[in-house]
Amino acid sequence: MTDRKRAARRAGEGSRGTRKAAERVRTEQQKARTLQLRKEIGARLGELRRLYNVEQLEIAAEINISPQRWHNYEAGKRPLDVEIVFDLCQRFDVHADWLLLGKGPVRPLPKK
Repeated sequence: MTDRKRAARRAGEGSRGTRKAAERVRTEQQKARTLQLRKEIGARLGELRRLYNVEQLEIAAEINISPQRWHNYEAGKRPLDVEIVFDLCQRFDVHADWLLLGKGPVRPLPKK
């Protein structure tokens, strides 16, 4: 093996190094997308809270979580648990599609 190949291998170049670099880029992109989604969901949680005109303390107590945990959800610092989505949809009559994806109406349409 030549000195140049050894140096390239140490520097992480070559086919194996290129794959690892591509994996790192994908991982970073996934992390960035996850953080963006958390922030978008957090914004909708804040919108929901303002829609019902309640404070963070009140909504946290309503769904039996700590105010800090609610704050972390709303700030996008923590992923939203399925149980919390379920509780919010039931107690505040909102669509899970709207809460998680921002699609559709906030509330179900009235039944005819």
